[in-house]
Amino acid sequence: MGKCLERFDGCNFKYREEDIMPQTITINRRNVLNSRPHGVPTNGNFALKEEAPPVPKAGQMQLRTRREELRQAGDPRR
Repeated sequence: MGKCLERFDGCNFKYREEDIMPQTITINRRNVLNSRPHGVPTNGNFALKEEAPPVPKAGQMQLRTRREELRQAGDPRR
């Protein structure tokens, strides 16, 4: 367990320092479903794919997701 860091927005949610992935403009990271979970999902059901980001074509733009979050069904914060 690393030290916990407070989120920048002042919320009391905390995450571990080792969970932070450095982001660069040259690496595109995606969480993909590696296998269908049977029961409660585990880390083995997911894979982190790293690849070069796609090059936008004429008339397109590229956006970067800065925050991704999964919440349990029925979470009142939705």
